[in-house]
Amino acid sequence: MTLLLVGFLVLLAIALSAFSVDLFVHIFRRRGRYPARGKVTLEDVGKLVSKGERILAMRAYREVTGASLKETQEAIESMERSLPPPPVEE
Repeated sequence: MTLLLVGFLVLLAIALSAFSVDLFVHIFRRRGRYPARGKVTLEDVGKLVSKGERILAMRAYREVTGASLKETQEAIESMERSLPPPPVEE
């Protein structure tokens, strides 16, 4: 019984996290922080990466390329490594 409850809670957490990402994308689209549906480009992905919006960048990358989650993560990490370092304040 306890194992069944734990399994249910894990599935519920996964479903809620997917829903919350969709909700944030919807809100960000309305505010102009995420491109309109079907109009996402790799340039938009680069902008999201440079702004530090990693999860949104991953979502946009997958929307553009249809890549797997692993391929997407590797691509976004590569983009992050290619960014210039932030300026050092003295």
